[in-house]
Amino acid sequence: MSLKSDRFYSENAERLAASYDEVTFEAVHGVWLPLLPSSRGAALDIGAGTGRDARGLAELGFSSVLAVEPNAELRAIGEAQSDGRIEWLDDSLPKLALLREGKARFELILMNAVWMHVAPSARCDTLRRVAEMLKPGGMFVLSYRQPRAGDEERGMYPTPVDEVQSLADKRGLSVERVLGEQGDKLGRNDVEWTTVVMRRPGRDQDESGHNRSPERAGQEHPGCQP
Repeated sequence: MSLKSDRFYSENAERLAASYDEVTFEAVHGVWLPLLPSSRGAALDIGAGTGRDARGLAELGFSSVLAVEPNAELRAIGEAQSDGRIEWLDDSLPKLALLREGKARFELILMNAVWMHVAPSARCDTLRRVAEMLKPGGMFVLSYRQPRAGDEERGMYPTPVDEVQSLADKRGLSVERVLGEQGDKLGRNDVEWTTVVMRRPGRDQDESGHNRSPERAGQEHPGCQP
């Protein structure tokens, strides 16, 4: 998160928390929930904000939910509203250095309303970390919107879907579904959301049906700078 966006969220944490909780987890994410893996192991929510989505994942029956949020004010609200099923961590993209120490692997990684804050120069490395943390067959859900006039204070960048698809391929992730032109659940008429559902290929085959080792996911690819 940039200093600009961190300052915005710190100054508006209480207002944003109330706004986020006006809409349920199911209303925001219902478009991709039918694609969830049958295995409900560990889930990771990157950029968890005040925890609405992390709480939703816990309610879905994931065995553990880790909520990563770099903004202290948002994280404090989220921790206060969460129970023991959710662990909170102060860490940030693209490195997720503290999370790296644990070497955890997840069945599901959710990154909602975060990608547009990631600088284009850091996006390839961000997807590398995501690919490393997914279990073979695990699912990554990326939901984002385009910046609009007045969003400069939030530190947002344009997010073309073809860039996401290209970076996913370079990081060994298979794009399973692109769900675009979703209306804004907070009623903002000039905001539309895109959700890209990706999966890390299973232990024996990649998305082309060729044998591969799962350890290769996330490795460098020609043309994708670290």
